[in-house]
Amino acid sequence: MRALVYTSPRGLELRDVAQPVAGEGQTVVDVAACGICGSDMHAYLGHDERRPPPLVLGHEAAGVALEGPLAGRRVTVNPLESCGNCDFCVEGRDNLCPDRRIISMPPRDGAFAEQVVVPELLTHVDAKEVRDAAVELAEAIGVPVVVDTTGTAPEPDVSGHTFSFDLAAIQRDVMGVRRELAEPEPES
Repeated sequence: MRALVYTSPRGLELRDVAQPVAGEGQTVVDVAACGICGSDMHAYLGHDERRPPPLVLGHEAAGVALEGPLAGRRVTVNPLESCGNCDFCVEGRDNLCPDRRIISMPPRDGAFAEQVVVPELLTHVDAKEVRDAAVELAEAIGVPVVVDTTGTAPEPDVSGHTFSFDLAAIQRDVMGVRRELAEPEPES
């Protein structure tokens, strides 16, 4: 199987790597499309110590599940795996789980490859009429928005020119999302 491997800061190589093998509760996804996230760029530039080379990056993926209950179905991958048991997970805030893991961070390779292994629970069936290249944006579109149902969140600053903040502004204006919360990344 071919994969684009991050080998060093600003270094990528297309390599032949072993076929992924799913364990219990996992599935192999035949990747049809994978977006390039800002975190992939940070790793590529050598600014993310959580992603040391060699590593297959990419976590905004869509494709076809090859095994398990969704075998043969088009899926979008939710790259975030949480414990499901801590207070954050129980409250539905699994992005804050202290034991969270994500594909494209060791020990897991990402989806800049022909196939990727993911937990079955993190695959979501896609509508047949949506193109793969649009489906892989599902994760990116979901990242900038957390709907504040309490009315206590400050108004968002969506003046930045990043893709996520542009999406947040679109979601606010088109989808009627009242407020957005973003977890800012410190300047480096």
